[in-house]
Amino acid sequence: MSPESKTSPYPRNSLDHCTWLLGDFVVLLDQQELGSRIVVNILPRKNCLSRGAPGDGGGEKLIAANIDTIFIVTSAGKDLNLRRLERYLTVVYSSGASPVILLNNINLTDNPTRLSEKIKSIAGDVPVILLSAPSKTGFDALSPYLRLGKTVTLVGSSGIGESMLINALYDETVQKTADIREDDEKGRHTTTVRQLFVLPSGAILIDNPGIREIQLGDSAEGLEKAFSDIARSP
Repeated sequence: MSPESKTSPYPRNSLDHCTWLLGDFVVLLDQQELGSRIVVNILPRKNCLSRGAPGDGGGEKLIAANIDTIFIVTSAGKDLNLRRLERYLTVVYSSGASPVILLNNINLTDNPTRLSEKIKSIAGDVPVILLSAPSKTGFDALSPYLRLGKTVTLVGSSGIGESMLINALYDETVQKTADIREDDEKGRHTTTVRQLFVLPSGAILIDNPGIREIQLGDSAEGLEKAFSDIARSP
């Protein structure tokens, strides 16, 4: 039976012209006699993560929905860029979700605390967590965000270890990884599609391909929060 069938007990327009996103909650019609289920409704979203579409065409690129926490992943190596982090914070604030910055690959620096202080200088009260995926250093600090019923997503540049983070959370290989290149201290781009994982804790984690170009799009509210010191200036 089609979701738009006249015999459906749910409104037809609930699925009309709808863009499906990872993180959407849906109503299923269980057809036990046929051994199948169909989606008959998409529940209203509490928030939506999007960013400006790359290039000159403008518009918004939808990423994920119903997110509690967004992990902004950066690396302690050459990837660390404070201006890029400010743009990520702007996009996250606009979504309505809470940002947490993960400084991954702290094994690449002799002074991760100094890098953390640099990040906090532009991030305000946003939590900054120091991690090393190979040794699972710092992972206990992620527990409050990865509880049953919570949804988190990862955003960050290509090749900075998001897949390795997911494997460490599972304690097994569920995502392909590649070695870090010596010239720029980045991994090779391995995640090419968005995927949803249910972690052992019961939390939902959405993995996204690395973003090569972060555009702000319609992020006026996020700009005010990310640059609150400027917004308060007379």
